[in-house]
Amino acid sequence: MKIMLAQDYFLSDTHAFSLFSSRDQEMADIHGHDFHEIVIVKEGCGFHIINDRVNLVFKGDFFFVSANDIHYYESTRHLSLINILLRRDGEFQFVKSLLPLLMQLQTQTASGRPH
Repeated sequence: MKIMLAQDYFLSDTHAFSLFSSRDQEMADIHGHDFHEIVIVKEGCGFHIINDRVNLVFKGDFFFVSANDIHYYESTRHLSLINILLRRDGEFQFVKSLLPLLMQLQTQTASGRPH
């Protein structure tokens, strides 16, 4: 199994994230990495296998792959992805503030106020 290393995908040690876009993602060898990854499915579909669990992914889907996961793609059809790579040792501040934002949106939606 291949382990993808941050040093090969980040511009420098000080960059907190890296962004990639891929068109027509073909079947990839099983791999892991020493960084986290947010994947957005831009086009197409295919099977994403993560830690031996199979998920069918379509345009508009997004998912998180941790540095502890192993994954690959199979039976892809015009699968185009946006990959946001996040350093394993860095803090991802946005996640800490996401729950209060979701609760606020839920309250506004329930009360009929525009959001």
